[in-house]
Amino acid sequence: MKKLKTLEKQGYIEIYDVKLENGRENKKVKEKILPVLVLGHTRLDECILAGEDTIYEDVRKIIGRENIKDAMHLEAHIRNGHDYFVTEDTDFLKVRDVLQKRFTIKIVTPDELISILMDKYAE
Repeated sequence: MKKLKTLEKQGYIEIYDVKLENGRENKKVKEKILPVLVLGHTRLDECILAGEDTIYEDVRKIIGRENIKDAMHLEAHIRNGHDYFVTEDTDFLKVRDVLQKRFTIKIVTPDELISILMDKYAE
C-alpha cells in the first residue's frame, strides 16, 4: 500500500475504497465509493440502490456466493468505471481471467500495477 500511496501522491493513480458497514475498508484511503445495497451487509445511508441491471450477482457467481463483501467491492469499482482493481486476495486472482473477460476492468496485484505503470511512463 505504501508504494501505491506514493504513486497517488505523484499523480499517477487515484486510489478508491468501498465504504462497507463493518469498517473493513482501508482507513488510509480517503476516497470512498458506495457499495450496492445488500441487506444485512450495508447501511441504508451508505449504499446505492441497484436496478435489475446490476452486475453484483454476476460477480458473486464467479468469485463464489459466500464472498458477499468481495462481490460488493468489485461491483462498486466496475460500476464506477475504474480501469484497475488492485488486490492480493486470491478469491479474485484465481478467477481474474474470467472476471476480466466478463467485465471491463483489469484485476492486478500491487506489484503488477507498478510494473504496468513503469512500462507506460518509461516510453
